[in-house]
Amino acid sequence: MSHFLFPDFLNDPQQYHEAEELWLKTWKELVREAEQADQWKSPHYTTTFVDGTPCRDGDPIFSAVDPTRRLGVRIIQFEPTGDSGEFVSWQDTFAEGEPEEVRDLVISCSLTDETLSKACDLIRQWITQDRIATGSDPGMGQPTLPYLAPADRPV
Repeated sequence: MSHFLFPDFLNDPQQYHEAEELWLKTWKELVREAEQADQWKSPHYTTTFVDGTPCRDGDPIFSAVDPTRRLGVRIIQFEPTGDSGEFVSWQDTFAEGEPEEVRDLVISCSLTDETLSKACDLIRQWITQDRIATGSDPGMGQPTLPYLAPADRPV
């Protein structure tokens, strides 16, 4: 059984804030280690409604973009649905065919120390190599988790 971090974050604004802060802190460490802190802008995706109210649905809980390389990162966090952490990742294209096109690494997970570590490994590859090795990681590929609405599932 996994120890979930912020398991009630969708219902508890304080836990949601703490989860956001953990992702941001983790991100800052990763881009600092890669000596890329000045290249990336965060957030990339809007997390508020039109009136400015925070959405707090976990999609995304964190996002960033390197506008020069047209690379992005989007983290989707969802509530735990079982006894162990769930993790899936994939590559997506935002605004495909448009001048603002961005290749995104999308990571979707319930948050545990283990899934956070997996996310860090993938993000590190993405920001330093502009790609991720897909052959050895069973979490990389098409998401099959039922919480994703059909419109959010990659083709």
